[in-house]
Amino acid sequence: MSINHVTEALVIQMAIIENKIVYCINARPYIYSDWMVPIKHLVKMLLPSCNVARCAQIMLAYLKVKLVFGKSEQLALLKDKGLIQLMHPAETPMAMLEEIEEILPQLKKFVVMDDDELLQYKLRCRAFKVMSDGDWPDAWQSQGPEELLK
Repeated sequence: MSINHVTEALVIQMAIIENKIVYCINARPYIYSDWMVPIKHLVKMLLPSCNVARCAQIMLAYLKVKLVFGKSEQLALLKDKGLIQLMHPAETPMAMLEEIEEILPQLKKFVVMDDDELLQYKLRCRAFKVMSDGDWPDAWQSQGPEELLK
């Protein structure tokens, strides 16, 4: 993403993820390197079979993504552009674009799993963490728990 001669504190910018346009807003005024994506917009564009609450829960609980909440100026700009409907920070969670790009393949797999499958994944991850380096099963050393779920 490149921005030429920007003088506004907050800017809505397009990002291309999996050949789809996703809109984001800069996380800090006048800083154009850190971008936030509203989870509602992410779901609409890339995860249409999911809802915002489930997406946010999966990102927090299973992918350890930190959700962020915009300030009133950011929310006002997002609302003016039609990217959100509500101005309540707690009801408009966002995630950093860079993190979304990293976790999107896993997120897409997780949103189609039922709760039991997600619980099994979480239990495997806990077992993976608890084991000492010398005790890891060979399959987990090369793949990790995510690969074992395929």
